[in-house]
Amino acid sequence: MDYIIYFDIAAMAVMTVLIIAFYLGRYLQTYQNDRLVRLFWMNLFTAAFDLFATITQDPSVPSNYVVQTVFHQAYFISHPACLWLFYLYCNTFSKQENKQAYEVRIILAVPFILTSLISITNPVHELLFTIDADYIYHRGPLTYFFYASAVFYTILSLNCIRYAKSGINRKLKYCTIAFLLMMVASVFVQYIFPEFLIESFAAALVLIIIYITLERPGEFIETELGVMNSGGLRVVLESLYTMKEPFALIVIKFHGIRMIRETFGEEYLRDLYQQIMRFINQNYKKMHVFHYSQSTFAVVMTDYEEAEFMKMAIELEREFNGEWAVGDSITHLNATVGYALCPKELHTIEDVDDFINVLRLSVRGEDKTLLAPDQVDMEWITRKRNIERIVKNAIGSDKFQVYYQPIIDAKTDKIISAEALVRLKSEELGDISPEEFIPIAEEQGNIIWIGEHVFRSVCRMISANNLYKKGVEYIEINLSTVQCMQSNLSERLMSIIKETQILPQYIALEITETARAVFNKTFSDNIDNLSKNGFSFAIDDYGSGNSNLNYLLHLPFNVLKIDKNILWDAFKESTAMIVLESTINLAHQLGLKIVAEGVEDQKHVDKLKELSCDYFQGFYYSKPVTEKEFIKLLADQSKSSKRRA
Repeated sequence: MDYIIYFDIAAMAVMTVLIIAFYLGRYLQTYQNDRLVRLFWMNLFTAAFDLFATITQDPSVPSNYVVQTVFHQAYFISHPACLWLFYLYCNTFSKQENKQAYEVRIILAVPFILTSLISITNPVHELLFTIDADYIYHRGPLTYFFYASAVFYTILSLNCIRYAKSGINRKLKYCTIAFLLMMVASVFVQYIFPEFLIESFAAALVLIIIYITLERPGEFIETELGVMNSGGLRVVLESLYTMKEPFALIVIKFHGIRMIRETFGEEYLRDLYQQIMRFINQNYKKMHVFHYSQSTFAVVMTDYEEAEFMKMAIELEREFNGEWAVGDSITHLNATVGYALCPKELHTIEDVDDFINVLRLSVRGEDKTLLAPDQVDMEWITRKRNIERIVKNAIGSDKFQVYYQPIIDAKTDKIISAEALVRLKSEELGDISPEEFIPIAEEQGNIIWIGEHVFRSVCRMISANNLYKKGVEYIEINLSTVQCMQSNLSERLMSIIKETQILPQYIALEITETARAVFNKTFSDNIDNLSKNGFSFAIDDYGSGNSNLNYLLHLPFNVLKIDKNILWDAFKESTAMIVLESTINLAHQLGLKIVAEGVEDQKHVDKLKELSCDYFQGFYYSKPVTEKEFIKLLADQSKSSKRRA
């Protein structure tokens, strides 16, 4: 019989290319993919054994009984193995796999084991195939057992799809059915027309479709960074938890990424991330890195020693809380690193999600930057999610309210200014602290709207109440660092000034010291333009841990606001009192006015007056109050002055 061997040759070529593409690409380290690549190899072997077994039947090719028998035996082992492996692959999608007992899995492997034993022992019984004196192959009666085995695994595979997890889409079902139908059809065709060796080629065609359509290698890869995304992480976690395989998890949350992007641009951030990925790949080759979200990465390790893993977590925390050079620029990275052993400490995928999200929503400046699951408040994530939703829904509404905390002149004990403070009220959670919702608003990109809302509200309040006639020289408004990164900031604020018909000198813009991390040309140009338009500036929270004299020397600040902790510490430690005194003296020598925040009792007042502090702000005089209450305070102050006069 003249066999057409080109189908086997084509199958070998297709499977070779597919295997090379699989290993050269960034594939997911999952039990599912492990089974798939084994199926690739087995189909390659099946085509090769079929080809060589056929070639050795050619009378023109020197051959012998042993060589031909071995190739036929190998074919009758590898071909059933393909269907058995395909069943195992389909089983990874089933909700039943992790519930199957070890004994059940052994029982389901019995048909494959029997076909293998029949193939191996065929030289003894010759019931599977025979080879005559002319080296011609003949089927035996046990060939039908192989067909029965194929039907058995076909039914099992279809049953896996029936119990597939809810996340599996219709493409899986179609491709699985297509593979099984193709295999059955090719077996039928080859049985009727034995000269057409098409089984392996038919399987190869469907495996290409499965790899491209179902495995979707490109869907899980971020090509610019060369790492997998959150979808890839989800697939890996499902596989690890399903197979109950232990693994180590490291979560890296970088703080201030939005500011870095706004300051240096998207290309700079991409270069920074690429540099970080190169560092990890060069130094920690056992790690599989996933880009979970904008500023959060997850690292999974399946081959590790616990002591080695802990050492890596500590090293990463140290490396990612320091300076990184990208081109000619230096960026000071701040990161929180979480670590966990799974499933020992995080028992389910949901636990992993919560742990990652707790770290993802953590804010810069927290006490600890290296955290284990028992060191974080996992319930905190629920509140954060609620605040995220509340902030998002509050944009464009009146739920953001502006309060005013009076600032007192040290010489006259009168209100000469106030700081505008935004508050968020929720029917669900009540009053939400700015320390909670401001970082979230920055992450969401809503801080610009909130900042302009506060600015417009203050301008309208000044205009409506003629504050300058009530003795108020200006109102302080916090300007977020993200706002300072907007190239059109000056135009936007000036348009509100014109809209509300007030003068810029009635506004002092407060900038926190944390803005030093993104100090650049856009930032300084905005301050210069606003200063030229008549705005004054105050540096807020001075001494909170990020003091930068460069600000005081090169930017047009008029007021320095001393952080409340400096004042409070000064009454506890003599060295802190020296810092307070030196700060006030330095500011006066630079021609700046001083506002002391956190003034809470008469001792504070007396000492600050002794040190010639210019202005006081704190609960001793007033807590933040509504616009109506602030106007009443001014009215009461005016009445009191008239009575004394």
